[in-house]
Amino acid sequence: MILIIVRLILILVPIAAVIFWLRWRIKRKHSDAELSEDISDLRRILLISIALIFGAAMTLYFVDDGKGDPNMRYVPPYEKDGKIIPGHFVPIDEEPDNPTDTDGDTPKGQG
Repeated sequence: MILIIVRLILILVPIAAVIFWLRWRIKRKHSDAELSEDISDLRRILLISIALIFGAAMTLYFVDDGKGDPNMRYVPPYEKDGKIIPGHFVPIDEEPDNPTDTDGDTPKGQG
């Protein structure tokens, strides 16, 4: 969760810097220092953008992406009978389908 917040901050800091720069430029340009409609529109766009970024981040965080159960072990993809078997999770106590790829030896083709 912290990583997502850090990424959001890294995205939003440059946007906020541009908004503050535009606001400063308009204040400097107009002696009465009132915000124009451009800044109001820009602020509205910024708020909508922040809401969309936050919504996308939360969706990616909470969607089940197949991370696997902590009591499961990942079996990487392998070739069997000329077909590629995709990676999958098996219970820890269950033997993998292809034990030669997961027994800790060097990877296939590396020695």
